[in-house]
Amino acid sequence: MHSTEELKKLYIASKTEISARLNEFKKLRGASDEKIFYELCYCVLTAHGSARAGRGAQARLEKNGFWHVGDIGDCLDGVRYRNNKKLFLLNNRANIISDSLNLREFLEGDGFLVRNKVANDSMYFKGLGMKAASQFLRNVGVSDLAILDRHILKSLKDYGVIKEIPSSITKNVYIEIEGKMQGFSKGIDVPMDALDILFWTGMSGEYISDAK
Repeated sequence: MHSTEELKKLYIASKTEISARLNEFKKLRGASDEKIFYELCYCVLTAHGSARAGRGAQARLEKNGFWHVGDIGDCLDGVRYRNNKKLFLLNNRANIISDSLNLREFLEGDGFLVRNKVANDSMYFKGLGMKAASQFLRNVGVSDLAILDRHILKSLKDYGVIKEIPSSITKNVYIEIEGKMQGFSKGIDVPMDALDILFWTGMSGEYISDAK
């Protein structure tokens, strides 16, 4: 089992850099619907795939003005399940625009309640389950949600927070593990969002400045 004391020391040493990254996410809280939409695209593209490939595809979509035009073209090259994800993005954009949905207003309120709406919405947020919905909300400034990808689950097991990594994660199992992560976070006095970044960068080898 890994040492929580070493984890706390790492948090203290990285606190300034982690705060800077989290502040970048918080800036999107008041961004335009277009900017929030592109973050939604990223989270759809990253689900069950590579964060790096998803971010590259998002950048190409944004450069090509996908919010305003119909064609995706080759923007999703390298993205896992890109044909399905192309349909998800086209669906989400079409419904958001046709219904004049104000994304900033839709995402206001209690983060856990908003996540339930997002994760269960196939009209505006098709392609997002609990994990991707949590990531999307965190990336637009909503705090304290667990983003239970394989890196986080492996770290939770390494620190004894969970005994085993479940072979499948239902909504109830997700909420149960999230609760254990919240308890661990409070117990070591490291905020959830910071803990997520520490776990993810430690397991993925990415820099904090590139945290998903």
